[in-house]
Amino acid sequence: MLLQAARDLDLKQSLFVGDSDKDVIAGKVADCRTVFVCSEFSAQEPARGTLDHVVADLWGRVRLLLQASPERYSGPCDLRERNARFPLYRESKQSDTTIHTFMANEKVRLHLGCGEKYLSGYINIDYPADQHTVMHVKADRYVDLRTLSYPDNSVDEIRSHHVFEHFNRAEALKILARWRRWLKTGGVLFIETPDFEASASKFLRAGQKSQFELGRHIFGSQEAKWADHFDFWYAGKFHYVLSRFGFTKISIRRFQNVISQRFRQFRFILNIAGNLVPRRFFKMYGGHTLPNIEVRAIKGDHTIDERAATQEILSQYLVGRENEHLLNVWMKDAGF
Repeated sequence: MLLQAARDLDLKQSLFVGDSDKDVIAGKVADCRTVFVCSEFSAQEPARGTLDHVVADLWGRVRLLLQASPERYSGPCDLRERNARFPLYRESKQSDTTIHTFMANEKVRLHLGCGEKYLSGYINIDYPADQHTVMHVKADRYVDLRTLSYPDNSVDEIRSHHVFEHFNRAEALKILARWRRWLKTGGVLFIETPDFEASASKFLRAGQKSQFELGRHIFGSQEAKWADHFDFWYAGKFHYVLSRFGFTKISIRRFQNVISQRFRQFRFILNIAGNLVPRRFFKMYGGHTLPNIEVRAIKGDHTIDERAATQEILSQYLVGRENEHLLNVWMKDAGF
């Protein structure tokens, strides 16, 4: 195919696009500029030395092709004009601002379970729109987070806010192992969940309305299939699990209310003062006094035994005379 194309094209001025290492190698041998599509269909990341460009998905590829041919498409090009030239834009129903291109020397940062909070500079990913009943999600990609895939050692940062608690104990460890494989050595992991320990403590002192709110915070909003909370997280558990999975420099931040989260530099004071704000203030302006916890960790450079780490952690849940039969069920759910 490349030899035939060389009869009519200058391969040195051409882009060879593929989603496998074999595609990229073929493009390099033919002296093309290579574009690796880092998608859920990508099996393995090519060697960095063979790459000229990395794009996150189809839309990043289209954007790169447009940028790569200024002599053909010079001058301003509004969305309607691009829709007319490229049906893919029309079918995507996404504005040009939601299309992200990631070059080989730039960071690939994933925002998983983005919901309505769209972060610039990230690939924002969430479940398809038909799986949301209340939120109006804005994302770059709509895909089941449990089946999402990226090449190993290809991602610089993974961020998830109020997502991790939606996975059951076995599935959470399976996904955590997957996220670690995606991250480059030194890559950053951010996870935010409800703070189970602080919520349970607060529950014992709260009135009925606050107890109901805390119960919802712990067990989920439950308005959609994905909206149940299946697991609990607190500072000690995060330290234990993440260290077993080879993460280092684990730091924890705890927030007692939405005010301390918005003004993080004053969180120690606002964790106390924010809880003294009258309930009618939050009812009028929005917000809450529900405890959350955020963890930041770095992927270490040592190899880990995922199976051994998973088995050790899951064994902590066994009660009384429960034995390996139950543990084996959990291990199977975790992919072993």
